[in-house]
Parts: sequence; C-alpha cells; structure tokens
Amino acid sequence: MKKKLTLVVLSLALVPSFFLFASASAINYGGIGGRPVYTNPSNPRTQSIFIFTLKPGQSGSNAVEVQNDTNQTQTIAIDAVDSELATGGQFTCKQAVEPKTSVGAWINLQSSSVTVPANSNQDVPFTVTVPNSNTVSVGEHDGCITLQASSQTAAPSNKNGIVLSFRTAIRVVVTIPGKLVKKLALTSVKVASGSSGSYLVTPAINNDGNVSLDAKLRLQLVSFYGASSQTVNEGTMPVLPQSSMVSSYDLSHPFWGGFYVARATVSFNDNPNTGLGLQDNSNQKVLVMNSSVFFATPKPLAAVIELIVLIIVVGAIYWLVRTRKWNRMVTTKWENYSVKHGDTLESLAEKTGVSWKKLAASNKIKAPYTLSDKQTIKLPPKHKD
Repeated sequence: MKKKLTLVVLSLALVPSFFLFASASAINYGGIGGRPVYTNPSNPRTQSIFIFTLKPGQSGSNAVEVQNDTNQTQTIAIDAVDSELATGGQFTCKQAVEPKTSVGAWINLQSSSVTVPANSNQDVPFTVTVPNSNTVSVGEHDGCITLQASSQTAAPSNKNGIVLSFRTAIRVVVTIPGKLVKKLALTSVKVASGSSGSYLVTPAINNDGNVSLDAKLRLQLVSFYGASSQTVNEGTMPVLPQSSMVSSYDLSHPFWGGFYVARATVSFNDNPNTGLGLQDNSNQKVLVMNSSVFFATPKPLAAVIELIVLIIVVGAIYWLVRTRKWNRMVTTKWENYSVKHGDTLESLAEKTGVSWKKLAASNKIKAPYTLSDKQTIKLPPKHKD
C-alpha cells in the first residue's frame, strides 16, 4: 500500500519575528497562535518567548495562551520539541517525531491537545525541569512549544497526494547559571551585485559564547572620502550560542559612484550578568569591519555632472598652467622697452608679433590701453625698433 507523504511547514515567519521583536501580540499563523501568559514587565522579550534561569534539578513554570482567531472551533495539538540551527544561523524548531534530548524533553505540558472555541483563547500550563545531571552544560539551551490545528491539515484528493500541515512555535530559552560567556566576532563582510543595480552586503557574525546575544547591526557604503551613501540599521537581532549568523542586505547603488567599502558595525552587551532581553547600555562593545574595496559606477545623471565638472576643472588647470608659464616667460625673457612718441599697443604688437591684448595683459595695462612717452614696458627680445 502506498503511503502518504506528509509535509510539515513550520511557521517561522514568526522566527525571526517572534524572537527578534518583543510584541504583546500572539505568534500567529492561519488564525492559530500562542504567547506566554506570565511575563516579566522589566523584560519585553518575555512577551513573545519563554525565558527561564534554572540550575540542574530545578523547575520553573509558565503557561502558553493558545489563541484561536478563526471563526470555528479548533482542536489544537500542543507539543514541546528541541531546537536546531537552520542555514545562516537562524533558529528553527525540530519536528515532533524527532528524538527529544534537550529542552523538548524537559518540558511537561498539562495537556497535549486543547479545543478552543472560535475567536477565543485558552491557557495551557507547563513546567520545565532541568535534569539533575553533570551532563547538562552551563549556558543557554533552546527549545520550542509548537501549536498545530487539525483543521490546518489539508487532505490530499488521492492516496498519492501531499498532506500540508502548518504549525506555529514559541521559543523556550533555559539558561543554566555558571560561567556564562559572551563572545561575538565579525568574521567577514562580502559585497556582490544585487538586484536593480544595488549591492548585496553579507556580514558574517560568529557567537563563540554559550548564551544568545542581542546584537545591533548597522551597514553602510562608505567612500574613500568618508562619506556614507546609505545606512541600514537592522535593529536588534539575536545570535544564538555557538553559531554563525549570515544574512544579506540590499544597499542602494551610490549616486556619485567611486571607490567604496561596505562597513558593518555590530554592538552588543558583553556583560555576562545581563540576561537575554534585559536592557543594559553600560557594557556595550562595538565591532567594526570593512569589506574589500570595490568601484561603483556613477549613475547616468551623476556621470554627466561629473564629466562637466571634470571638463571645467581640466580647463581651469590648463588655463592656470598656461598663464603661469606665460608670466614666467615675460618675467625672465622679455626685455625692458622705453615707449617712444607715437608708440601704441597696436603698433608694438605688429613689430613683436604678439597680440596687443597679450602685451596689455603682460604689462598690466588697463583700458583705455594708452601708452605715455618714456613709459617702461616689457617686450619680447626680438622686437623691431
């Protein structure tokens, strides 16, 4: 007998959303959602994820508010699972059928299923108990509580079809106290051509510590002159312990073009006593790294403007060089001449082969350009008497 292929789609549109941003709203997919019931007012992150600090052998409790925002009664399956890292260092939740060896095994839900009327919610308590064992390492351990409605499973039209089911998940963070290590590093910043002439900037951030870090990322395209063409502030992003976060961002093509570097700046709190989600700006550490230098072509309008400016600048330099060269020649090679009765700039120009305007400019004679007898001026050495 042929078996059905079941494809389970985890609603991690919520991850990054459910742990990147603290929100009082439920983590929701297809009208089914959940959120922590008991929160810590001093830690906004507890509104969207469960945070526990427990020693081996200790237990903690909370409850998940299961929300049904659909127009019909829903039977919702609730499960606890371990977490894993997806490509790029993103947080994901394992499937319920996979073995539970960490937080998924520590969670004891009061109920594995709950029926929630339309447009209402119901609380499901649970406890987290850390095994009293030396094998439980100091630092952060992550898992998930998942919610999946039976009505969100689409049955295939025949036995050979694909069954699509959707679930939402809430992150569960359990920190084992001890020597907590916060160690973040920027390992690379790469630049590639993006869509529509933009630049795709990809920073890589490593967390070699044993707890998550809330890192604030800022990206810039910086010219050789220090000017920034664009700044992207990504906001707060979690970097999970013993992981590498690699994400790409589109930055606009610089209008003026030129030589640039992509600069990544990451700031985070490196105080191990500051827990996940707690605010403490007194121990901020800043990491900065530049990409390799690259050349950005100017945009068409910028290229026209730059060409006009270049022509003007080259023309000005050419004129300045010619003028200085001429003045130097007048000073060093021309000879003094005593003006005689009847001399004019026009007559002297005819004798010397130099235009009367140049003679006037070289001798600083201004309008009406008249000469007086015995006036001393400079003329080329081969003038005719």
